[in-house]
Amino acid sequence: MNTIFNAQDYIKEIDVWKKASEIHSKKAIEQYKKVVKNIEEFQFEKTRNEIILDYMLDIVVVLDSNNCILIINQRARKLFQVSIENALGKNINEILVAHFIGFIPIVNLKESSDTILEWKKRFFKIEINTIYLDETTYKIILLNDISEVYALQKVIEKEKESLENKVIKRTQELKKEVTSKEEAHNELKKMVYTDFLTGLPNRESFTRKLENIIDTTTKATHDFALFFIDLDGFKNINDTLGHAMGDKLLIALANIMQDLTRSSDFVARLGGDEFVVILENIHSKNVVEKIANNLLSISKEKIRLSDSHRVSISMSIGILMNPTTDLDLSSIISMADRAMYEVKNIGKNSYLFFDEKLSESFESNLDIVKKIEKSFEKDEFFLHFQPICNLDGQVASCEALSRWRHEGELIAPFKFIPILEERGMIAQFTYVMIDKIFSYLTYELYIPCVSVNLSIYQFYDENLIIFLEEKKEKHPDLVQRISFEITENIFTKDATMIAMKLEKIKQLGFKIYIDDFGTGYSSFDYIRKYPIDVLKIDKVFVDEIVNNEREYKLLKGMVSLAYTLDMNVIIEGVETQEQYERIKTLGYDVKIQGYFFYKPMEKEKLIKLLTKY
Repeated sequence: MNTIFNAQDYIKEIDVWKKASEIHSKKAIEQYKKVVKNIEEFQFEKTRNEIILDYMLDIVVVLDSNNCILIINQRARKLFQVSIENALGKNINEILVAHFIGFIPIVNLKESSDTILEWKKRFFKIEINTIYLDETTYKIILLNDISEVYALQKVIEKEKESLENKVIKRTQELKKEVTSKEEAHNELKKMVYTDFLTGLPNRESFTRKLENIIDTTTKATHDFALFFIDLDGFKNINDTLGHAMGDKLLIALANIMQDLTRSSDFVARLGGDEFVVILENIHSKNVVEKIANNLLSISKEKIRLSDSHRVSISMSIGILMNPTTDLDLSSIISMADRAMYEVKNIGKNSYLFFDEKLSESFESNLDIVKKIEKSFEKDEFFLHFQPICNLDGQVASCEALSRWRHEGELIAPFKFIPILEERGMIAQFTYVMIDKIFSYLTYELYIPCVSVNLSIYQFYDENLIIFLEEKKEKHPDLVQRISFEITENIFTKDATMIAMKLEKIKQLGFKIYIDDFGTGYSSFDYIRKYPIDVLKIDKVFVDEIVNNEREYKLLKGMVSLAYTLDMNVIIEGVETQEQYERIKTLGYDVKIQGYFFYKPMEKEKLIKLLTKY
């Protein structure tokens, strides 16, 4: 135990002496440091700073007041390819001029932080800082390698410039597109609301104008007058001088009408030889009469159409002045139209106000209009069919004829068709009839081709072609079984527009018949020009063919000419055996429609007839 105890004490004593020795050694070292400190301190700091500068990635040069190099770090020596011995004491401008493209010596080396130096396709940003120590000036130059940043910046600037140019170019293109679209929109709007021949507002524009006046009136009566104008004898000018001269006359009249009315008056062309004038804020009948007389004065002067053609023309004017506000658009137009037709009946070249006498007639028609409106809801309109036969009597096709049964009474077409046209309801009525025909043909396979009449007013309806396109899309197989009949007088209105719509109807696959040929316009020139498939010769050319050789030859000539123009012929109004036998001697494979074979009949009777074959 004692031995162990003594050993431990010994160890402790040794530790004490060891710690004392360490303390002594530390004190000795500290004392040594104090002795050599003043000698080594400057050199140590200098070496340490040079080591720090040499390991910097940037280029650092320290200059004295004469711009001579005092310190140049390793990165700078490597870039400028100089040793430290050759660099120290050299003017910095000598090195910079030798290595940087287009470098202009910095005489005073003023402070700068944004100068970019180019060296062998590399770029450096030079920063110069001036410091003052112990009244001595030193300059520290720092060159940062910004090659990648500068190149990227240039690319970005180039892309930015390109993008800006693209934006500018696209902006200009968009402006052009917007301008072009605005011009197209304005042109389209002009086309929709402007009569292409005269440049006047058209029917659509007139309707909108009148609707706006009606909608904005709050008084018991409207303060305006409506002129409904139809030219007298315009058809004769077209017949004798041709449509080109007729168009020139319409253009001239449009300009003259604008000159003879006030600048605030609205002058429009409805189509053909029909014009309207709206006079707003009218409180005196004298003003209306003065303008009407101005327009009638047109007949006193000859209008120059060409060097060799001067014509005079008159007009019939129906006037409705300050109508009551309980009247709708259709009624207002119809009243002015009724007054115009009354002028036609009493001698033309005059004007007439819609008055009580005309109002009584109008009210009578208005009663029929109300019945018609209810009949649409009750589906009181239906169709009869008159067969059209080959010479052997076999049914080849049939014509659909409109019928109306109201409260048990069968009302004749001549009593309600003109009213439908006058009131602007004929388009709706015709669509209903066409719908019925498509429906019949869908389920009644025995019914052959069916023809249906189209009114001139139908062609002014912008929905006509759209309606027929929808029918074709829904019933593509039925189109070839449906034909449309138009009267030749249709071409006295707006021949160009009519021709365009007839072409579209033909393109859809429907056939076109000219009905009642010979009693109206009677121009083979237009029959030749327009897409006509079948000529239906009116019954007046059949009535006397049995006893009158001249009438027989006239009929034969018409048939011959029609076949020369590659058109088929239907002869209407054949009522007797003698007429039938005489027609058979014509020598042409014509078709016959008339009481000799069949009167108009109901659908069921037609089906029963057709099932015999």
